[in-house]
Amino acid sequence: MNLLQRPNIFVWGVFILFLQNCGGETLSPNKGCTEIGCTSGYVLVLQPVDSLFQQGRYDVHLTPEGEETSSCFFVVTNSTIECASGHCITQESCNAVYMVGYIYPDKVYIGYPVINASLVVEVKRDDVTITRTTFDPSYEIVQPNGPGCPPVCQVAQNVVFVE
Repeated sequence: MNLLQRPNIFVWGVFILFLQNCGGETLSPNKGCTEIGCTSGYVLVLQPVDSLFQQGRYDVHLTPEGEETSSCFFVVTNSTIECASGHCITQESCNAVYMVGYIYPDKVYIGYPVINASLVVEVKRDDVTITRTTFDPSYEIVQPNGPGCPPVCQVAQNVVFVE
């Protein structure tokens, strides 16, 4: 039997499959869930004051109150040969998304697990401290698929401007 010849069966079958993807949540008749995901955590955004990172090695130290320091680094170059791919990062150890290149304003998004304490952020370039600041992360609840649909995540973000 061709399901397209029996539109009522086809429509109800698609509707039932759609509801199964919502993890058993109670839905209103006009609501559906998608499968967009999210991850709970803290994001530190590094952004240069004049839109481009200066060349050098950047060491990022994040110390939550009462916990050990988490450190990572990335190296920025202005070499046209190294930057030919559009990204001017030659080395890195951060859990990060790097937007450092010639085609957009520079930003680095470093991801951490949820941090529920005041934290100190220190950024060094070539072993010289260029910024040191303290944050109290403020988390927001994020539901990318809307209320009543999983997942539910908590995220916080702070921006550090670097010279």
